[in-house]
Amino acid sequence: MPLPCDFGALLIVSFLVSFANEISHGCYLGPAFACLAIGLAILAWRFLTRMRASATDTVVTPTLFLRSTWCALASMPITALLDPKALAHPHTSLAPLRALEVISIVLLFTYLPFLGKTSDSQIVRNARFAAFSAIVLATGIAIIHISPAPIIDVWDLQMHGAKALLRGENPYVTVAVPDTTPDPHPFPLVPYVYAPGTLYAGAIGLLMGGDVRYAMLIAVIATGAALRVVAHQRSDGAGSGLPSLVEDAPALFVWLMPLLAFIIELSWIDPVQLMLICLAGTAAVRKRLAVSAAVIGLAVVSKQSMFWLVPLAAFALGFRQREWLVMLATVALGFAPFAIGNFHALKHNTVDFLLALNPRDDALCVAVWYKSTFGATFPTAISTLTAAAVVVATILRARAIDPLNPRAPTQRAALFGCAVALTYFTFFFFAKWAFANYYFLVAGLAALAAATSLRDWHETVVSPPHGAADARG
Repeated sequence: MPLPCDFGALLIVSFLVSFANEISHGCYLGPAFACLAIGLAILAWRFLTRMRASATDTVVTPTLFLRSTWCALASMPITALLDPKALAHPHTSLAPLRALEVISIVLLFTYLPFLGKTSDSQIVRNARFAAFSAIVLATGIAIIHISPAPIIDVWDLQMHGAKALLRGENPYVTVAVPDTTPDPHPFPLVPYVYAPGTLYAGAIGLLMGGDVRYAMLIAVIATGAALRVVAHQRSDGAGSGLPSLVEDAPALFVWLMPLLAFIIELSWIDPVQLMLICLAGTAAVRKRLAVSAAVIGLAVVSKQSMFWLVPLAAFALGFRQREWLVMLATVALGFAPFAIGNFHALKHNTVDFLLALNPRDDALCVAVWYKSTFGATFPTAISTLTAAAVVVATILRARAIDPLNPRAPTQRAALFGCAVALTYFTFFFFAKWAFANYYFLVAGLAALAAATSLRDWHETVVSPPHGAADARG
């Protein structure tokens, strides 16, 4: 069975971004920057293809594609296994982490007998996927035990913030920790700078296991499960009939990221946003737009940069008045307790403080390359302009989708997946700084774009809904 070009190209983007992250650990490095530039070009190409409503082209040699996908996936835990700095601040041996990486490599070999086939039973498929999710869970628990107190203000802030919230205090007023960034800092202390959604997630993680990072771990597992639902199940509830590696690949490109251990260890909050965006996409393909709108609202509340989701999701996914109200009400309810309690503190910590920070010379972005190459300051306003251009193009394309077309939900989800990945890739790549956590999110969003593209192609070309026309809306 052939496979869509979109699917393969978007998985390549995810792989390139993950590889760039691994070799650089999120800091500027020439080869990593080149990988990101190539990945961005591929993603932009596929986005423009979708703008032309032509996403039905196929991979000519699916068997070669599957073998290449397997090799790419196998290289990820192998790369992590060979990384001497897999964790930044280990207190004990990395042996448990290494053992789990070896197990994941062994488990990948169980796909080989079924490449290009659909003969493995659903029980085998589900058991294999459950085993991978168990490995991710065990890996996260091992990371938290190996590095119980990483020396980074990100973790410090979140721990103090979650504890303050559970005591009934306002973290935006009471929490501040010493800065741990390597560059000179204009402020002696870092206040609680994260959006309220991160507070809520951190409190849940603290209640679960005494550490906010449990929330990030659960978010990573939920992300993989959501991606598999999108890639595996058709609108009628039946399986896709595709090879198991195809169904699992988007999830595995997240779960096997070489730098995933580093992301979880340092308590970066981006797994929460990735989970929420993937869950929103899953709800959308299952025609649960109100649920999707509520989850998008939670994502917006969880990080300042998520404001692009409001127009992207609302127009790409076809929100009606009810969904708009659900989304905006969720955003309002998420911010309300702290906006009412002390709006000045909320605004200062989450907006003013961050805008006052200086650019970083070690950031993995165009600004650093431009400065080192030309000795000049890059106009980072391009970051906002390019992201806005993607959003506008997405809105225009979404308006051309016929709402009465039976395939409209999957078309819209595929448009959303590709658009949200490109929006945040451009927004970060051309900004004044971007690090490992930013590109973790981009790699995950590219995996979501691949999953939604596969779902759209399968229901458009392979098994379209009864009575659906062949032309795209």
